[in-house]
Amino acid sequence: MTQQPLPLKPAAPHPLEPGSAALSPIQKLARELLRAEVRWPRAVREIERIFILEALSLCNGNRSKAAALLGISRQTLLARVSDFGLDKARTCALKKAAGGRK
Repeated sequence: MTQQPLPLKPAAPHPLEPGSAALSPIQKLARELLRAEVRWPRAVREIERIFILEALSLCNGNRSKAAALLGISRQTLLARVSDFGLDKARTCALKKAAGGRK
């Protein structure tokens, strides 16, 4: 069995690997949160809440469209909206701000 020769130069590091010159936006956010001593459970919960709010905003408060954008079921989105206390009045305000109906 013959061995294949090693490549002449190493492959470029993946952007998320330590030592990579270019940091991804998520890696920059993680570093900022860790420097601010925000721990894992709180960071994950806050990021999830922000993702939901942004998806609802982009979809003008339409929960079905927001769920599709997030890649989750509508039922999961409704459960998370309830968990985070993002009540119907808040999502209706998103629709109203976008010029939609209540």
